Amino acid sequence: MIGIPEKIGLNDDEKELFKRVQDSYSNKNERFDGKAMSGLFRLLDKRNAIPEIRIEIFERSELAEFGKKSILDNFNSNGRSNEEVIEHPHFYPYLEYFINGPSLPENIIEEFVRMSNQNVFVESPELTDDILKFVRSCIKKYRLEKNKAKSDFFRLAIETRYSINDSKHIREAVTSVKV
Repeated sequence: MIGIPEKIGLNDDEKELFKRVQDSYSNKNERFDGKAMSGLFRLLDKRNAIPEIRIEIFERSELAEFGKKSILDNFNSNGRSNEEVIEHPHFYPYLEYFINGPSLPENIIEEFVRMSNQNVFVESPELTDDILKFVRSCIKKYRLEKNKAKSDFFRLAIETRYSINDSKHIREAVTSVKV
């Protein structure tokens, strides 16, 4: 049975660092606090709090949503070391994903998982037209921003054990919606 992707529980120190990072990210007039983000990432990594699949989505090229390079490879190809990556403001959305999982409304995630559990064969769910219709309907019903939602649905599909090809089909279903 496929479970619902969970958020990471943060301790008080981690909550404080996350708040600092969020505040500096949202306030474009201040210098971004990359040291706080790096510190938070290190704390989470040290206690193995980040689900392995989320790290794999970030690091493994075979799980690349676009192209042939992993997200980390794209950062590195811009001349950044791994240390520079986890301090860079563009890393923030990935840190947020590591902590919170796909940023879709909870009821959408629950229904996606429920529908996926109805079609599990061996280890991974089978992609059905019902899933694709559901994903497309969510974009219109909840007025989700397509560019963000396509990545969130892709990651949700990977986290719920869909194959990379099926996950890409789910992402494409989002892209195909006319709004």
